[in-house]
Amino acid sequence: MLLQQERVNYEKQIEDLQQDVTGKSVLLDSKAAEVLSLKNKNTALEGRLVELAEEKDAEMRSIKANAAKLADKRDAEIRRLKSTAEDSEVQQLVLGRQLKDLAKEKDQEASLLQKQVTAAWEREESYRQGSQLEVALLTDLGPGPWVQLQQVLRKTAHCQGGCSPMQDVHILKVEKIHNTSLWSRYMNTKERLRRELRDDKAGGYFWAQGALGSGS
Repeated sequence: MLLQQERVNYEKQIEDLQQDVTGKSVLLDSKAAEVLSLKNKNTALEGRLVELAEEKDAEMRSIKANAAKLADKRDAEIRRLKSTAEDSEVQQLVLGRQLKDLAKEKDQEASLLQKQVTAAWEREESYRQGSQLEVALLTDLGPGPWVQLQQVLRKTAHCQGGCSPMQDVHILKVEKIHNTSLWSRYMNTKERLRRELRDDKAGGYFWAQGALGSGS
């Protein structure tokens, strides 16, 4: 009887041990599953970290490439601006020389025009003076015409010649001008020269005009 009871106890202990082993086995399986899950997550995280590192490297390469392109573009623009500035300086120098040459040519043309006008005026004046010396200016017309003119003056006065002042009027002489056509030709030439100079903007215009005016 005692042996049977001990056997029952042993069987119960064995059953308890089996249950305990089974429970621990289940727990170990659960822990193993958790470890496997953690390993999988760790592997996934490592893969993601690798992807992020590759993306970062690609982004850095792109940034460096863009920076290099911008630097090249900036350097090219700087070279272009320097070249443009140098070209502008050269153009300014060329234009400056051209302006000086034009101003010099203008002064030379004005001086030449002044000399031509002066020479033309001197020729006309010399011709006029020489011709006047050769031609008699006035000729006495005799007493007949001026006596008649004296009577006409007295009759056309407001007192019709009856006042003392008109009675005392006497015409001493009447003379005829012979060189009217010569003087007219000289004046026409002088006016033509003035008109030609008026249309020209040379610096010697006013001087020439004053010189011509002094001869009238």
